Amino acid sequence: STHEKSLSLDKKYTAIEEKISDLQTSFLQFKQEISTKFEKFQTKFLTYADAVRLNKPAEFFTDISTKLNLVTKKIEAQSDEKLKEKKALNVIVFNIPESENPSSSLENTKRDLNTIQEILGVHKINKSEFNSLYRIGKIIKNRCRPIIIKLNNLEAKQRLLKLRNLKVISKGKENAVYINPDRTASELLAFKKLREELKVKQQLADDKNERVKYVIRNNKIVEKIQQPFRYTTLELWG
Repeated sequence: STHEKSLSLDKKYTAIEEKISDLQTSFLQFKQEISTKFEKFQTKFLTYADAVRLNKPAEFFTDISTKLNLVTKKIEAQSDEKLKEKKALNVIVFNIPESENPSSSLENTKRDLNTIQEILGVHKINKSEFNSLYRIGKIIKNRCRPIIIKLNNLEAKQRLLKLRNLKVISKGKENAVYINPDRTASELLAFKKLREELKVKQQLADDKNERVKYVIRNNKIVEKIQQPFRYTTLELWG
């Protein structure tokens, strides 16, 4: 019995020693793996640091930079598309007189809508076409902030964009009123380039005495006046 107890204890001690040995082996393996990984990381880090210091970026940096640029462009493109969808039925109106005490109050907004409706005359916006209206930009003395009009359908937007020669009387002076699409930043940049191209094209036509007028329609440069040309009195009566 005493002998049996002794054997049992020996077995327990042996089992414990084996577990301790296994733990020590695992710990040593873990320590070795950590040490190896740290050494690899340190080697890579020093390589990248030297590349940066010598102004010779490693392929790693080039690859990461390229991937980040692609991700950034994709995010920007998606954001721009969402913004285009948001602005799809909007127009922006310039030169509408602003209250002496500008604010986003209901009365001022109603006043802006009434002014626009008077300017539009027979082309005024129907209630079913109208969604909302508000001014944008910082308040600057003696300057009129543009107005965004959100519409309910594309037909109303296209109808308003076709209007020309709109006028408003402000402080005894007649000012032109312009209605444009509510463009995103990328669309504004593209439109600016298009206008510069139009100026060059028109100047070339004028230099050649070509009786043609170029305008921008649907984001394209087209001829406004085609055959028959409007000849002068001198040319007709010669």
